[in-house]
Amino acid sequence: MAKSNTPQTLMAATKSAINKAKYHTTQEKKDLAIKLLTQLMSEVEALEIVKPKAKSAKPKNINKMTKAQLIELINKG
Repeated sequence: MAKSNTPQTLMAATKSAINKAKYHTTQEKKDLAIKLLTQLMSEVEALEIVKPKAKSAKPKNINKMTKAQLIELINKG
């Protein structure tokens, strides 16, 4: 399989550098792996926590509701 010329993501570059440092150890490979890991950790720490959206209280099937339930639903909305 031929290698493509597409740029690697930070995650892919870090994984590659770690594998190279693990199986073909040199000081330069260790340094590169540590550098990429610290970059990746700083990016992960900078991520914002997203709050889940509130679920809708509206029922899925209005046809099966009683009259009282429909009136209550209309008054809430």
